[in-house]
Amino acid sequence: MILGRKIRPHTPFLNKTATLEGIPSFQCLLFVILFLFVPLFSAAPPKNLGYVYGYKDKNGDGLNDIYQDKNGDGINDLNGDTLIKIDFVDDDKDEINDIFSDEDGDGINDKFFESKYMPVIDRDSNFVNDVTGHGYKKGFYDGYSYGKVVEELGIILEDFVDTDGDFTDDRIGRSIKDFKKSDRFIDEDGDGINDVRQKGVIPDLKYKRIITPQPKKGKR
Repeated sequence: MILGRKIRPHTPFLNKTATLEGIPSFQCLLFVILFLFVPLFSAAPPKNLGYVYGYKDKNGDGLNDIYQDKNGDGINDLNGDTLIKIDFVDDDKDEINDIFSDEDGDGINDKFFESKYMPVIDRDSNFVNDVTGHGYKKGFYDGYSYGKVVEELGIILEDFVDTDGDFTDDRIGRSIKDFKKSDRFIDEDGDGINDVRQKGVIPDLKYKRIITPQPKKGKR
């Protein structure tokens, strides 16, 4: 016996009965492996560096009270702050960027689905919108969630309505929820396409197009 040394009872690591807050041992082992080794090999984006400009809309007009960039020069129209360096293309000489604008100030390029230029203001490339703090994935930017510009549809709502203060137009929000939970096949016109999907998420709204479609060459 060695004096002055405490001997702790041996507990097998992750034995057949071992649990971590009720999680079976094989799941615990999997968790440990993922926790220790996946960060070493994963191509995941870097951690959020904490840069969030902010989004507020006290009067419910669908426009950010803190930041807007209607002409798309990367400068905040409200206070002159340079938010991000932007390529400025102005082929039609109207002093408005042809490839970028953020009229409602949600950090999402209103013209992205036409120009394919920089979909989200994300200076640290961490897949977090630097204006709203909203996380996103490539191809899924949730432009409809903030403000009067529905970037996915290329439209600006002329009668934005937000009674619950969630920054989303009430009708767009309801339509998207109905679309997601719809599991019935309705085909009133008999074309073989679900009417819910065919109609999409646009209810009866007043809106204008962000970019007016130009006729293709050789067609009238």
